[in-house]
Amino acid sequence: MRILLIIAGFFLAAPAHAETANWGAVQTHATANAERLLDMINRERVAHGCGPLWMDDRLVAAADRHSLDMVAQGFIDHVSPTGATLTSRVADTGYRSGDLGENIQVSSGVLAEVADIAMENESQRGNLLNCAYTETGIAARIKRDGPFDGFYWTQIFATPEPIQVVNSRRSTERVLDLINAERAKHGCQPLHIETRLMAAANRESQDMVDRRFFSHTAPDGATPGERVRATGYVYQMVGENIEVNSYDPQVVVDTWMKSPGHRENILMCAFRETGIAVAYQPDDVAIAGVPGSLRAYWTQVFAMPLNLGR
Repeated sequence: MRILLIIAGFFLAAPAHAETANWGAVQTHATANAERLLDMINRERVAHGCGPLWMDDRLVAAADRHSLDMVAQGFIDHVSPTGATLTSRVADTGYRSGDLGENIQVSSGVLAEVADIAMENESQRGNLLNCAYTETGIAARIKRDGPFDGFYWTQIFATPEPIQVVNSRRSTERVLDLINAERAKHGCQPLHIETRLMAAANRESQDMVDRRFFSHTAPDGATPGERVRATGYVYQMVGENIEVNSYDPQVVVDTWMKSPGHRENILMCAFRETGIAVAYQPDDVAIAGVPGSLRAYWTQVFAMPLNLGR
């Protein structure tokens, strides 16, 4: 885990009317700018051969907590006066992490300056350009009433904990065999497993378990295409099937084949590669629209790669 403290641009040049500006409006502006800052960071990562980071709402919450703590408690460090650390802040959100990193700054609200400071510092640059990181949370809080006025930025970098699935290899291989049998009946080539698509499918299945939802769109707005792009896979077309409850691969495929939208993905001859995963929720906490007490969450991702010569 690499962490770095850098203080730059302590004083925020405010416009003449800033004294009457609404605090909430300023904070909303800072939060919205986090997405724009992420775009700048991702352009640098792609230019250096890394996949883009995608925003995770739990990491955003951990970052925002730290920026708010620094402003409210008057400190500039990775460890709060109460002893809260990067690891504890992330764990408190329910995010299950592998490797973690964190950059903090006190600087202006000028996004280009924030990005430049990070890229010019060896340790912060190391976090930004660490290709192992796939997820991030960015937040900023503003301080105006003392020394070190400015925007207190926190960016957290994370590699999710390796995903645990149920009978992963045997179950997913069986689903692939059944899917390819259906494709053969309709004149389509067989699908081949692709490791990055497996990662995207694993992410969706485990995310549904962790955050207790059943949808192609995660609570933070992440879509199937965004999950695939986050792995570095470049596609022309992408599709996704999900299913919940059955542990039997045959039942899962039969259910998909009876649904027009799922069937269309399975029999789309243009798709060449796939990733398949299953994860389960072992407790009995109710989830809206999902019956049963033990739930298996299946995901199959379909894709046509950009380079058809693969």
